[in-house]
Amino acid sequence: MERLDALRERQAAQQQIVDDIQGSFGTIRAELDEALAEVETEAAGVRLQRAEFAEGLDTGLVAVYEKTLAKRGVGAARLFHGTSEASGMKLSPGDLAEIKAASADDIVFCPDSGAILVRSDEWS
Repeated sequence: MERLDALRERQAAQQQIVDDIQGSFGTIRAELDEALAEVETEAAGVRLQRAEFAEGLDTGLVAVYEKTLAKRGVGAARLFHGTSEASGMKLSPGDLAEIKAASADDIVFCPDSGAILVRSDEWS
């Protein structure tokens, strides 16, 4: 009988440990669900801002951006001091010469990443 009582006490102690762990998991899951809901709310706001911004852009340019984004993972990036911020690579003198020869209205692409390069005053 003493052995049976000892085993029952041990079982009760182990069951308490299991119950504590399950309670912790429930708390963690609730915190995770709350965080995910916050992220989704923020993402919805960003999607709305993006849609509003895209309304003011040329639809053809937006289509090229979307296609590039889907294919390459980066739609557009800045060309800064001869370096593509899409690939992190410094462009060759030949690539830079081609970009310089392009019209300001032309879409130019990063030769390494394929992303659209956004030229600014300090691009070269």
